[in-house]
Amino acid sequence: MQGHTDYIVAMDSVEDWIVTVQEGAKNGVRIWIDHKCICSFQCPYEKIQQIRLSNKKHLAIVGLDGYKRQAVMIFDISEI
Repeated sequence: MQGHTDYIVAMDSVEDWIVTVQEGAKNGVRIWIDHKCICSFQCPYEKIQQIRLSNKKHLAIVGLDGYKRQAVMIFDISEI
C-alpha cells in the first residue's frame, strides 16, 4: 500500500477496511479497501492522537486543534 509521504501515526481496521493517518502539517487520512486507497482527505487537526473505525459507517478522529485543545471529529463514511 503506497500513498503516504510521511510516517503513519495512527491506524485502525475493520474486516477488509483500513484507515491510516500520516503525521506532519498535512495530516493525510486514507481509507483503504482490499489494499486500494479509495478515499483520502486532510484532517484539520495539528496532531492526531487516535482514530477509530466503527462498522464501516463512522470514523472518529481525536486530535489537537490550532489552540492545542483536544477535540473529536466524527465522519460519516457510510456512502464510501
